[in-house]
Amino acid sequence: MFQLALPRSIHNDVHRLFTTVFDGDGARAAPLTPAVDVSEDADAIRVSLDLPGVEEKDISVEIDGDSLTISGERQLSAKEGEKQHRSGRWHGRFLRSLTVPTGVDAERIEASFAKGVLTVRLPKIATQKARRIAISAA
Repeated sequence: MFQLALPRSIHNDVHRLFTTVFDGDGARAAPLTPAVDVSEDADAIRVSLDLPGVEEKDISVEIDGDSLTISGERQLSAKEGEKQHRSGRWHGRFLRSLTVPTGVDAERIEASFAKGVLTVRLPKIATQKARRIAISAA
């Protein structure tokens, strides 16, 4: 029988990965970081996060300087009196923090939540067009 011998450090890294992400029977034990998309048009930058099963009241969006932080919690879906045999879906707290580029108007940031997707709109500051400055004699 052929057996692949991995260096001890790789073996330890792989073991840590599986024990951190999966419990003994292969079910996911730790929540994953929500998937995020960032897009931009002429007026704004949009940040969208997939948050299936999360309720709007359990989401927090904060801006502090150049850091946009989205956090919240997905509650366990077991009903009162129901015996849970296995839970492969994640639940618990989540947090995503993104650096906001310069040129965003922090006072006009908006967030909306529909169909399990949180969208944060970061409007750009209106920039003035370049113009030539006349020089007068002193």
